[in-house]
Amino acid sequence: MSKRFRIMKLEDDKIKCVSCGGWAKPAKIRIDGLQIRGWQCECGEQILNSDDAEWLLLMNKTKKKAFTAKVSKVGNSYSVRLPKEIVDVLGLKEQLLRIEVGLHEIRLVA
Repeated sequence: MSKRFRIMKLEDDKIKCVSCGGWAKPAKIRIDGLQIRGWQCECGEQILNSDDAEWLLLMNKTKKKAFTAKVSKVGNSYSVRLPKEIVDVLGLKEQLLRIEVGLHEIRLVA
């Protein structure tokens, strides 16, 4: 069964549900394993925050692609260049990231 979602750009504590006329309350809504902000009504209607819905669309589009990153030597250190698409989706900027090293993987944590 496919769910329908409404998208709103409101930051109120609660908003009027268009399905039942009741009041939808702020809620964290899970879609595709990701949690975004929205509102949930007692009738089951879910209303998504428009900024989070846009981010979710970009994230899903990005997850379906394979990316490469270039490692370059800079002085005595190395740098990793990330594709702009990944930087935009993750909201990264010039900043320090924590590096976690695991077996056959490196994880950058903002």
